[in-house]
Amino acid sequence: MNYYCCILFIVIFFLVGYPELKNSFSQIPSLFKEANKMLLFVLLFLQLITYLSDIWLTWVLINMKEITVRLKDIMKITILGVLGGQVAPIMGSAGITYIFYRKLKIPSANIFFMITMWSLFVFLSHSLPFLFSLIFLPKLFFAFVPKIVVILAAVFFLTIVLFLYFL
Repeated sequence: MNYYCCILFIVIFFLVGYPELKNSFSQIPSLFKEANKMLLFVLLFLQLITYLSDIWLTWVLINMKEITVRLKDIMKITILGVLGGQVAPIMGSAGITYIFYRKLKIPSANIFFMITMWSLFVFLSHSLPFLFSLIFLPKLFFAFVPKIVVILAAVFFLTIVLFLYFL
């Protein structure tokens, strides 16, 4: 059944989305000509830092479970997991990561732990800066939420991160 849903989605994309995107493809070279080259290099550098920090997080989680995996394999798993998460945000990262961990003969319970913790840390690393930035807004978009609630939520998330780190 899932196979047919995927085929249906692809057909709908090519019928509806492709004609709209076809005109945009010709504009890509002009966008690169207009773009600030220094900013593009900064963005590429920041993306590299993102991949390196994800590799480091994966290495830490694997070492927490006292599993021996080569750094090369950790890099493959992490990069493919991040790409899978960008292509299929719901379960792409977890699925790809699970498949590659199983090829390394890691038990399912350890894989579940590493995927869950990795997802939690990534979620918190994205949500904490957002919550802290709400403190500095002159007026909250959600005016009914007092700033103290935002501060307490940020402190709560930080406490969870520290608790899980030292667990």
